[in-house]
Parts: sequence; structure tokens; C-alpha cells
Amino acid sequence: MFQITEDASKNLVTINLFERATKKAGLNLPEFDPSTVPAPNVTAATPEEITAAVHKAVAAGKDPLADKSVQQLMMRKLLVDQVGGFHYRNQLAITKAKMEHIKAHAPDLLQQLDEEFTEAVDTMREQIPVIGHRDLKHALTEIDRVRDHVAEGITAAFRALSKATTIVEALPYILEASGVRLASGGHYGLLTYCKPTHQQFIDHRLSSHSTQNNHGRTHNIWDLLNDGITVELATTAEEFKTRMQLLERGRNEAGRDLRAEADQHATAKRQARIFGLS
Repeated sequence: MFQITEDASKNLVTINLFERATKKAGLNLPEFDPSTVPAPNVTAATPEEITAAVHKAVAAGKDPLADKSVQQLMMRKLLVDQVGGFHYRNQLAITKAKMEHIKAHAPDLLQQLDEEFTEAVDTMREQIPVIGHRDLKHALTEIDRVRDHVAEGITAAFRALSKATTIVEALPYILEASGVRLASGGHYGLLTYCKPTHQQFIDHRLSSHSTQNNHGRTHNIWDLLNDGITVELATTAEEFKTRMQLLERGRNEAGRDLRAEADQHATAKRQARIFGLS
């Protein structure tokens, strides 16, 4: 969860996870400049500096405890060395400022993510009539046995699939930083990047209870496209809710159809008994 806290270490974990995901997806987060953070910057005095100042005060016939140079050096060391001192406060201020920086740019990153995902999906869709519905990983191992245009199509589709997959992995981090939270667990995990009808959801085993699709592979964007399922990112809570409602509506309609069929069957049996046909 993207949450700015009063704990610098927790903030750093969130920042690192976000940066790792966006970097893997090839997104461009503007550079953060820590020097813009209005936090005190105090460097600890070294023992050598303090010793030299004490000797200098004594040599000048002064009381080192009353000497201003010695006092300033001791204060610098005390401020930096104390638990919860300037160093920690600086780190906390910087991590909080960096998370605010990420939040400010998250909507732009989300738009960039959506555009690149659409481009990758379009590339895959264009290759379907060229290479057919095949296992892309397996096809890569046999790429030297096919015609040039097919080999180029396999390579393009595989690269696009890899790109789209990393984007899907980065999507939750970008959404949370943008303030968008999707209830994407359980049966609805795939709804973040595809929009199936209820029948497609059932026929293609898109439930989280199924770890493999009808092709014997882990669910992936390439197979979803080949199976005729709409593939696009859900970048708003409203869109995700619409997809969930589409499935729920289909499930309710299917339930009504089954009940109606059962009622018709029961009615036919009763009529058969009445007229002595059973």
C-alpha cells in the first residue's frame, strides 16, 4: 500500500518497490532532487577536530569548556550522534518528500502505462493472423524453421507480450500512488487487464481457482487475445467496478435461466403424471 508514514524505513521500502516496478516497465519517473527538501544538514564534528580546538584554547590560556569553538564542535557532535537526531529527521523528511514527488507524477505515469499497454496489445493483435495461435515461448525455439515474416511476427508478439506483462505487474503500484485502489483479489484478479463476459469467464477458466487456461498455460495476455476476450487496462475504480458488475449480472442471468429450465422440466413432469404419460 502506498502510504506516507512517519517511519523513514517504511517509506524507503515503498519507494524502492515503486521504483523497481516502474523501471522494469520502462516508465520515466522524473528525477527527484533531495536538495529541495528544507531539512537541516549538520555534519558531526570528528574527535580530531574537537581535540585540536581544545589544544588551541589551552595554548591560548583559555578554559576549553568556555571556548566558543570547542562548544560549537561539541554541539555539532551531540546533535548528530543523539538518537532520533538530525540525520534521522533528514532521512524522514527526504523520504516523505520523495513519496509526494511520486504521487504528483503518478497520474502521468498511469497514462503512459496505459498508452504503452495499448501499443503492446495492438502489436500482438496484428500478429495473430500472421503466426496463428501458438505457444510463443515454444515458437521462439523453432524460429529458424519458419519463414522470415512468421519469424518476425513471433519475435514481435513475444516482445510485446513481455512488455505488456511487466506493465500489468507495475499497474498496482501506479494505481495506489494515484489514489486508485482496486479490489483485485479472489476471482477477479484478471479484471485489471481484461474485460470478459460471464460466459467467457466460465469457458476460459478465468477464475483464480484455475492456475492454467484451456491451452495448458498460465493465464496470459496473448492467449486472452486469441480467445477473443477484450484486453485493456482498468485504470479507474469505476472501470474495475463495471467489469465486476458485468460478471455478476451474467452470473445472475445464468442462474435465472437455469431456474427457468428447472421449472419447465418440473412442470412437464407434473403434466405427464396428470395425463398418465409417465
